[in-house]
Amino acid sequence: MARSAPAAAPAAASTSAPAQATASGSYSGASGSYAACVIARESGGNSQVMNGSGHYGLYQFSASTWQAYGGSASDFGHASVSEKSRVFNNAMARGGQSNWSPYDGC
Repeated sequence: MARSAPAAAPAAASTSAPAQATASGSYSGASGSYAACVIARESGGNSQVMNGSGHYGLYQFSASTWQAYGGSASDFGHASVSEKSRVFNNAMARGGQSNWSPYDGC
């Protein structure tokens, strides 16, 4: 889970495909990509899931990580799939996979 924003050094941007949501709010997208791995392990594809520790969405952002990588505080908890993917891609570009790898093993 993306716990908090690291004091990140720039890293290579992710080349993963943007996430897509079905009418039910479940993720469907390119399999095999890093983003798909994170989604499968973090949210099981449920784009609106909030876990008991307050992590939210496809990528299970904490509120602090969400805001650190460009997410609007007012959107946390109900952002669109495209907004979640934008923030995830920002996180990948600035902090790399270290935001998720220790928790997911992706």
